[in-house]
Amino acid sequence: MIEFVTTIENFWTQDLENHSYARKTEFVAKNFDHLKKEYYDKNYILQSFEDELPCANKFKQSLSVEQGSVSWTCLLPNVILPTHNDRFYTLRQNYSFKIENCVRYLVFLEDWLMGQYVGFQNNNIIQWKTGDVYKFDHTEIHFAVNASNEPFHTCQVSTGI
Repeated sequence: MIEFVTTIENFWTQDLENHSYARKTEFVAKNFDHLKKEYYDKNYILQSFEDELPCANKFKQSLSVEQGSVSWTCLLPNVILPTHNDRFYTLRQNYSFKIENCVRYLVFLEDWLMGQYVGFQNNNIIQWKTGDVYKFDHTEIHFAVNASNEPFHTCQVSTGI
């Protein structure tokens, strides 16, 4: 259930330009263990959540989300976020949604650059425009790659349906 939803108007450019991510979130890159020492040492993404973001509520309003969470994610150049599916842990804890009712809106914060890629089992996304929004649920296995020379910024708005 990955689908294009809409394109929202860009209200975040200045906030993104001035933003410092709050944390490094490590992920398990099992398939890269044998490469880590010599080639691949970036097993983290940069993230900020809710109150750490200056415009979190505007994203909720733009997508008509009443109960939900907002995060920004940055994949630095040469980062591969391995295949996974989202478990919506924080959303389920804070709002008691069942996982079957959780969805995530993926908002692209900048235009696509060659080397940036988001892959789903049945739909791969490239050549997006700033503000393009896709929606998916917990069953969608996906990954992301930033083989460009620039940071790759996205916004995730999670909610229940």
